[in-house]
Amino acid sequence: MNYVVLRAPTSQAITCDVTGGGAQCRVNGVIIHYTKNGTSFREHLPQGKWTYWVGAKASWIDDPTAGDIFVMSPPINFTIKP
Repeated sequence: MNYVVLRAPTSQAITCDVTGGGAQCRVNGVIIHYTKNGTSFREHLPQGKWTYWVGAKASWIDDPTAGDIFVMSPPINFTIKP
């Protein structure tokens, strides 16, 4: 299984378009880490409010940078104070 870690400023984490039907929403996270077998990740953040997700990816070439995210964790929020 391949995994990715995504991060976005909490204020911009998800945006939804106004529509007449079902909501059309986007996760605005940027992929900041890829892993093939890892179960942990650490980084040093600047101050602010951040949202993270972990996504599972599938790739026919077993490359964590290839393929599509098929399931994502719930959002995880952090506040880094000065």
